[in-house]
Amino acid sequence: MTGMTIGIVVDDTVHFISKYRRAKVEKGLSTEEAVRYAFSTVGVVLWVTSLVSEVSQLLSS
Repeated sequence: MTGMTIGIVVDDTVHFISKYRRAKVEKGLSTEEAVRYAFSTVGVVLWVTSLVSEVSQLLSS
């Protein structure tokens, strides 16, 4: 279970940083705008994967 959780955290981080970088480099957004852009594009997915991970941990114990 720990390995899966670490994998999800790393995957979510890569997606967030990728969107943040795209906003900064390709779209020329400020840091605050880039963070908002990243959360608006991948934020829901981050919450869903966190929720699924938590529920699976609760069900397996």
